[in-house]
Amino acid sequence: MGTGHIVRCVALARQFAAQGATVAFVCRDRPGALLSLPREAGYTLHLLPESIAEPDDAQQTREFALAWQAGLVVVDHYQLAADWERVLRQSVPYVLAIDDLADRPHACDWLLDQNDIQPEARRYERWVTAECKLLLGPGFALLRPEFAMARLKCAPRDGQLRRVLVFFSGSDDSNETAKALQGLALLGPREWQVEVVIGAVHPDSPGIAATCRQHGWNFHQQIDYMADLLARTDLSLGSAGSASWERCALGVPALVVQLADNQREVIAALAQRGCAKVLGEASRVQPHDYAAALSALSADELAAMSRAAWEWVDGQGAWRVVQDVLETISEP
Repeated sequence: MGTGHIVRCVALARQFAAQGATVAFVCRDRPGALLSLPREAGYTLHLLPESIAEPDDAQQTREFALAWQAGLVVVDHYQLAADWERVLRQSVPYVLAIDDLADRPHACDWLLDQNDIQPEARRYERWVTAECKLLLGPGFALLRPEFAMARLKCAPRDGQLRRVLVFFSGSDDSNETAKALQGLALLGPREWQVEVVIGAVHPDSPGIAATCRQHGWNFHQQIDYMADLLARTDLSLGSAGSASWERCALGVPALVVQLADNQREVIAALAQRGCAKVLGEASRVQPHDYAAALSALSADELAAMSRAAWEWVDGQGAWRVVQDVLETISEP
């Protein structure tokens, strides 16, 4: 649960740390949470009890932030809103809220939504104060620094299909990975090199690993080298989650499905921009749909999707967020 949230927060933390900030994480101690990520990155991790009530977790977070002498708290949680943030503001000068639902009020200084691809729609106008600064769109996508580094070593693809990467989400609760692999298998032996990536909490990691062994595909679980894999990928099969911006930053065309309601606008934008071919809602997509879509792709189509993705996202989003925060804090 919350894989994408903690991954993007670690990406943001790395950029703050690169500018000399000291970073700590506060999380609930929940089974399946990827608490190893901030630990392995070297950050202090303060755990709240799993069963703690919301008013109490706000107060305990405030107390930790006060003891930590925090100048900024970043909040990334779909169930936390203005009431929770106001508790933090009693002791912390600045609050940055990460959201992509636009369904609740916020009491923050910055509102960051990397998935808001139509800022002119003013989705957050009713949910924030006039003083809140909005950081909207994939120009602020929170990608780890290695994506910007990998971008320096690759270029838009030439349309030749040599390597295919399969990755749907860190949790992939519905096991869309298995369905996509069934679709690949329907095509029979190909000269493609297939890389299959799943997260630590995938519901059927033994089954996915066995399928990869059967077909000679490369299996990866909970990796820290996704940027390197994508930089060598000619096509990805995935969803319209935060991995969309990782793919785009490295110019990877994609066949995508919608795994959740909050991916609806992103998946439409990927199609409109020409970065991906949309197969529809995951629950309605079958293995033969993956096979048919793969068979229908032309070299010209792949090359065009790659160029469109490359030109849309540059991998510098986390840096932009940090620079905006630091410039505001340093103003007299």
